[in-house]
Amino acid sequence: MKPGCGSKRCCAASKWTDLEEELAFHLAMRQAKGFDVHTDQQETIDQYSARKQFGNVTRLKEACREMWTFNFLETLWQDVHYGARMLRKNPGFAAIAILTLALGIGANTAIFSITYQILLRALPVSNPDELVILRSPGPSPGHTHSDGTVMFSYPMYRDLREHSMQVFTGLLARLDVTLSVAGPGFSERANGELVSGNYFDVLGIHPALGRVLSADDETARGANPVAVLSYGYWTRRFGNNPAVLNQQLTINGTSLTVVGVARAGFAGIQVGQSPDIFVPVTMKAQMTPNWDGLNDHNDHWLAVLGRLKPGIAPHSAESALLVAYRSLLQAELPIVKPSKKNEAGFLARKIFLDPGARGRPTLQKDAQQPLIFLGAMVGLVLMIGCANLARSPKASHGSVKLLYEFLWARAACASYGNS
Repeated sequence: MKPGCGSKRCCAASKWTDLEEELAFHLAMRQAKGFDVHTDQQETIDQYSARKQFGNVTRLKEACREMWTFNFLETLWQDVHYGARMLRKNPGFAAIAILTLALGIGANTAIFSITYQILLRALPVSNPDELVILRSPGPSPGHTHSDGTVMFSYPMYRDLREHSMQVFTGLLARLDVTLSVAGPGFSERANGELVSGNYFDVLGIHPALGRVLSADDETARGANPVAVLSYGYWTRRFGNNPAVLNQQLTINGTSLTVVGVARAGFAGIQVGQSPDIFVPVTMKAQMTPNWDGLNDHNDHWLAVLGRLKPGIAPHSAESALLVAYRSLLQAELPIVKPSKKNEAGFLARKIFLDPGARGRPTLQKDAQQPLIFLGAMVGLVLMIGCANLARSPKASHGSVKLLYEFLWARAACASYGNS
């Protein structure tokens, strides 16, 4: 701001004066130097030729003005005002246009919201980009209880956890189970998860009440009769009553002590599954009475995720982990006893680390193509509706422009609201 300029108007006038002086200076320099851009030679040229080479001065001023001011907002307000006036003149057309756009935008917003929740949203955990999903395809002697993804036995998970400290800050395991829960005055079915003791620590999930599970809750088979409630289940069943802490719940016939509640917003690591209760994996025999398999090398039932140490890339971690994994497979060979036909394939199994920021992709694999197709279809319907409105004989230029600007604004708001 120049000396003596004490208002916005004065400052703006000064800015325009500086701009005109700057343009005049460059134009004079162009004429004085006589630099011909076509011949790369110095020569004397007149003012007309200098202006022709320099460009349209008025257009340059307008471009600067657009950069200095909220020209887009000004133009938008003028179009909105004019379009609204035109729509008032045709109330029938306006009603049809608004209804068409409302249905199209509503359908697109709904599909985008579902797509975001299933395919795009990262897990609400600390640094989700550091999470990876362990996968080891190949011959697996024994029984595999899978939901379409590769599972590990509990002994193999425990060995991997102990031999992967050079690449992971932690390695967690989980299994979803159906629970029968009985408490003071109620009895119901609930969704549960058997989890390793470091489950919450690896994910960076803190308690809203009490404490979460820790490594001390994964000591020996059947020795950890404790449970952690999800925030949603605590709210729905116990009305956020803190008295639930240390309360006894009978879960699948076994009395467990509620030691804490997970923080709000956390709903597990698999889209489509929202566990109500988290129980230590060492309580598997009690939670699945007809199927133990905790210490069975031939029983593969655990999904395993890890958190990479900062600065370690997944491909580097795979290479480092493969050395330890091959040794573990060699040690497990006389225990699992694969057939002679599968022995070589068993020992040659590799381990892969897939991105885990969005959780286990069980639901995503099945829903990705239908969601993309459905999104494309509702988008096409909206485009057809807009095209029909634009071609309507009652559609004025201002009203159609208003509708399109409203469409883009609504789509932008929907995208922002889901991000």
